Amino acid sequence: MWLIFAYSLPGSNPKGRVKVWRKLSNIGALQLKSSFYILPMSNANYEHLEWTAKEVEEMGGGAVFFKSEGIENMKDDEISALFNADRDSDYLKLEERIRKYETSLSETGLNKDEIKKGLKREIKKLTKEFSSIKE
Repeated sequence: MWLIFAYSLPGSNPKGRVKVWRKLSNIGALQLKSSFYILPMSNANYEHLEWTAKEVEEMGGGAVFFKSEGIENMKDDEISALFNADRDSDYLKLEERIRKYETSLSETGLNKDEIKKGLKREIKKLTKEFSSIKE
């Protein structure tokens, strides 16, 4: 089951368009066509789209979203593969950040206690980011 989201905003509101795009991107929505997005059905995703639709309407635009068993000209496996490909780049960016942090640790010249504090803080941030990508 999928959630399909489409919206339109007045051409005079490019900042609003970017805001909506960022919000949809942050929740992991996949853009299939211009202003046409898809997400796997979940209560959290449904709620995100409810709020996004309200924000679009408050900006003077229109939004619709609905549940769908599928898309006629795309198999579920194809849609899932698109999501996986999109997330792969996020995982690669996270891996790159981990490697850079690892390299910076060896070059800092900090004592072990300072390294432990920084490491705990960084692990917390990276774990949060990983969970966000996974979600």
